[in-house]
Amino acid sequence: MKKLLFITFIVFSSLIINAQDILIMQSGEEIETKIVEVNPTQVKYTLYGDPEGPIYIVNRADAFMIKYADGSKDVLNQKSPMAVNENAEKAEKSIKEEDVRPSIRMRGFLFRPEVSGIMVYSDFLGKITDSKASKDLDVSFNFMYQRNYKISYGAGVSYNHTTVFGGYLPIYLNLRGYLRDRNLTPYYDVRAGYAICIKDNMIKPYNEPCYYIFEMKGMYLRGGFGLDFRNFSFGVNIGIVENHSRMYFYDNPGNHYLYNENNSLLKSEDKIEMFFGVNIGYNIQ
Repeated sequence: MKKLLFITFIVFSSLIINAQDILIMQSGEEIETKIVEVNPTQVKYTLYGDPEGPIYIVNRADAFMIKYADGSKDVLNQKSPMAVNENAEKAEKSIKEEDVRPSIRMRGFLFRPEVSGIMVYSDFLGKITDSKASKDLDVSFNFMYQRNYKISYGAGVSYNHTTVFGGYLPIYLNLRGYLRDRNLTPYYDVRAGYAICIKDNMIKPYNEPCYYIFEMKGMYLRGGFGLDFRNFSFGVNIGIVENHSRMYFYDNPGNHYLYNENNSLLKSEDKIEMFFGVNIGYNIQ
């Protein structure tokens, strides 16, 4: 009986001496080890199957917990491997989704019709009428090439009808840029070209023996910015256009509807008129 108890004690002691420690890493990996040393920056251990072998060293920050052979535990970091894995999986999933998500603005040609409500401000107009502004409607057609999600370029043509200055047709080069590749993104827009007069307009100030003919033609510049939401575009714009005005002597003060360009030309001037507007468009690609 004593011999049996002695053998049992020897076996049990051997199991305790040789029982392994478990080192759990932040990645979730579990390593059967024999812990040699734990300090504030490192964990040193040997492999359980090779206790006399080399000593391995890992950073304490990369380890989560040690389960010792006697059943005690030493938590080295508060963040669990599960949380680390979940964060890694979310990051990996986000990267994959970013890689496969199609661009909102694909490379290739696009067509963008646009309608603008414009107010032409003219200090000269205020001198001969009761208002310094002319209300305009502008319809434009833009033919663009989308190089990438950041930029597109091309040309366009628009028809501008004014209540005072007549009608004109700007033909221009167009550069448009976007700040990000999302459904909702800010944009900027620059146009530069030449305005062709389609219809001039005549105005006769009251109680003055003269009348004016306005022709909107010449330099055309316009800049704007706004927001694109999917294929829709909303923005504001500001620009300048050249106005060629001619003043004639009017020798029929009793009839305000008879204008004759054969009357004496008193003055001819080229003026730069400024306009402001709001616009809405739609990108077709």
